[in-house]
Amino acid sequence: MRVYEGNITFSDVTSHGIRVEFGKPWSFVSWREAQYVCCWDIEGVWFTSEWFETMGTKSEYDYEPISDKQCRHTNARVLEAGPARTVIHWRYSLCDTLGRIFNGNTAADEYHYIYPDGISVRKLVGWPGDQSDFGGDPTFWEVGEVIIVNPKGSMSYENINPKAATFSDAKGQEFTLDWTEDEIDRSVAGLEILSRHRETWPKSREGWQRSMCLAHPKTTKWDEYIIRVNLRNRPSPFVIFPRDNELFPHAPCSAGCEDNDHPHISLWPSYQTFYHWPIFRREYQIGFNAAEPEMMRKATHTSVASIGVWQKRGEEIWRPKRGATWLFLTGVTTASNVFLRELAKSWLHPAEIHDNEAYQGYDPSQRAYLFKSTKEKCEFTFEPTNTIINPVFILDGWKGMHIKIKVNDQELSPNEFEYSWQEDKIIVWTAIAVRKTTTINFTSE
Repeated sequence: MRVYEGNITFSDVTSHGIRVEFGKPWSFVSWREAQYVCCWDIEGVWFTSEWFETMGTKSEYDYEPISDKQCRHTNARVLEAGPARTVIHWRYSLCDTLGRIFNGNTAADEYHYIYPDGISVRKLVGWPGDQSDFGGDPTFWEVGEVIIVNPKGSMSYENINPKAATFSDAKGQEFTLDWTEDEIDRSVAGLEILSRHRETWPKSREGWQRSMCLAHPKTTKWDEYIIRVNLRNRPSPFVIFPRDNELFPHAPCSAGCEDNDHPHISLWPSYQTFYHWPIFRREYQIGFNAAEPEMMRKATHTSVASIGVWQKRGEEIWRPKRGATWLFLTGVTTASNVFLRELAKSWLHPAEIHDNEAYQGYDPSQRAYLFKSTKEKCEFTFEPTNTIINPVFILDGWKGMHIKIKVNDQELSPNEFEYSWQEDKIIVWTAIAVRKTTTINFTSE
């Protein structure tokens, strides 16, 4: 992997940013003109799984990091950079365009653990405010949104396939979000479609966004959610996240579904396009619809689905605990949906480790198996219940300068793994798929 910090140019605008490259047709970027929102650059079209966001009973617009056009409360930095892993820390506050922060101190820390296969764990740590009542009580909490950033001079329907996205679980249940092209008014690229769904923004989101649980009731039973965006002539970005409240805290869904123990996911109408983010320097308003002239002049964005953990219905108020953490697996792939299902199981259903007292457990936030006091040797039995894809091992206390790996007594070649140091820990990423009980041996060269 190669990590670069300096000027990045997108849609003819140059500004500071961080880029992580893998030798693939996509890279990871965090860019000032996008308020350092973490994105995937897929041959010029960008994708993000969004940020922490809320709105208040005393506010007209949302509180979110993209309101911070001067980047007073948002910044990104490289915490780790090495052949086996890069870690980006993005810190931001949930503010309005004047820099005023919801409830005084609402903020988030995001840690992106990026590996050589071009896949990252997004760890979102939310800090709902408790210093003041500025903005009132929250009306929703959102932790993700599937967004495509259209580069200057391109239309959303030129970048996104009419079969816009595939939603599935790890068991193979799935449906396709269908955006038929014959609905498009190409002069406004979705403005007419959007107007058929709502009269005002953002007073009511009901009626123009569909709740996935009502449109597809079987999804209320899914244990995990896999969303794959189908771009035209490009690899597919994806995001995976669990339903488990330990890994993905959420209140009961308030959409009116019978089984409400799940996050609230809403599906956006076809090919709507906004130009208030990124590269927006005017007074900020959410919901600036982009007609074709705007698309020719600047970058725009198109939303596919929103991922909420609470939405106000009635009088009840719900706030996540300060420090609540949500986990996502994000990336880009050219592989099939079967691969994404296997990847979800690999991440959320780790192998068991036997015959090694140094084993400390599996950390899904790092996608890693953790070992303590390994010194110069570490051997164990690796027993998966499903295919484990490109497992990561963190050996704390490793004393050797280098490392050699054997899998069932077969030594891995140098192009089958990468390793890097982080203080006295060695981080090892392996380019293998483990499908059955296996003996793995690490030794110092």
